[in-house]
Amino acid sequence: MKKFVALIGAIVFLFILTGCWDSVEPKDLAIITSFMIDADEDGGYEIFMEVLRPESTTADEDGGSQGSLHYSGTGPTFTDALYNSAATINNKLFAGANKIRVFSERFVKKGMRDPLDYFLRDQLTDEGPLMIMYTGGEIGDLFFADTRMSDTLGRYVDSVADSQLSVSSSGVYSRTLDFAKDVLEDGKQPVMGLISLKTNAVKGKGEKSAQVVYEGLAAFKGTELAGTMNAEETRAYNILTNGARGVEETVRTDAGDVMAINARDIKTKIRAGMDGANRVSVNIDVKIGGHLVLFASDTLKSSNKDDRAIAENLFAERFASQIAAAVKKAQTEFKSDIFGFGKHFYKRNFSRWEQIADAWDDEYFANAAVSVKVECKLNDSGQIRDEYKPEKI
Repeated sequence: MKKFVALIGAIVFLFILTGCWDSVEPKDLAIITSFMIDADEDGGYEIFMEVLRPESTTADEDGGSQGSLHYSGTGPTFTDALYNSAATINNKLFAGANKIRVFSERFVKKGMRDPLDYFLRDQLTDEGPLMIMYTGGEIGDLFFADTRMSDTLGRYVDSVADSQLSVSSSGVYSRTLDFAKDVLEDGKQPVMGLISLKTNAVKGKGEKSAQVVYEGLAAFKGTELAGTMNAEETRAYNILTNGARGVEETVRTDAGDVMAINARDIKTKIRAGMDGANRVSVNIDVKIGGHLVLFASDTLKSSNKDDRAIAENLFAERFASQIAAAVKKAQTEFKSDIFGFGKHFYKRNFSRWEQIADAWDDEYFANAAVSVKVECKLNDSGQIRDEYKPEKI
């Protein structure tokens, strides 16, 4: 009996050692790290793919990525262009490491219905990559951007987008799943990040380097582009949606005072209801905590509680004004509730929501009465108590 059990165990062990019968070695995979789509004036499409080069993991010292290969293809339809772009790739495609999906503004203006359906349906794709709209020249120029210490464009943009939320919050970090959920669910419209290229001269070389700029957002109404927001408006969006991890702001007074804050504690509460006139009312309560990084004044002292309160009020007014302006733009220009006010209304007024959901963006959100209250608290005055002034000799 013991010999029989040992024999069975040996057979099972041999099966385990064989591994996966359909496994593919990483060196035999075409690992996609970025995916970009453009449209031309004739109605056709062009697709660009960045594929990781296994034997190279370093960035070009003069800018651009040496860690990747670039492929492209054209076609009369989105899927035709996709298949043609992969026609010359001799390895098996793997999209599980893809970081970004970038769409030209020309492509986005045609609507995002078809590509979104493909990304959600096809087995090769997933919902992890960032959704980004490119504004500028030819989308293929992104491959020649300076990727700093990153080995691929996809990894560089993904890391920049994430770290920026902790620094300025002037861009959005919207993955494919986030975009799809906002399209399919009621109460909030989708957004995607904006990317562009800035050309800088390379000192001492007489050359130019293209730098990636990731700031702003593209606002949608369903799968259709509604408009864009700049860096300041996007920061207000992140504050409203509790997506801001870091904010910096500078205030200059008429008296010549200059103050700057670095805020890391940002919390927003939103209450949405309906008043007696059948008009939606939205109350926004924002609390911002931070510390001073600059307080240059001839009349105020950062160590003085009353003077610090003056600074807190100035920052609060600045943030409130920016938030109100961003909301107004979405109401009047986009008529698209990208902030998710509808979700807050839905939670408190479910039965009423069912009656007005279809007209929410165009009628109820667009005409809502919005009030903004911001409280700013300066937790400390930095490493020095008062303004630095050199002693007179």
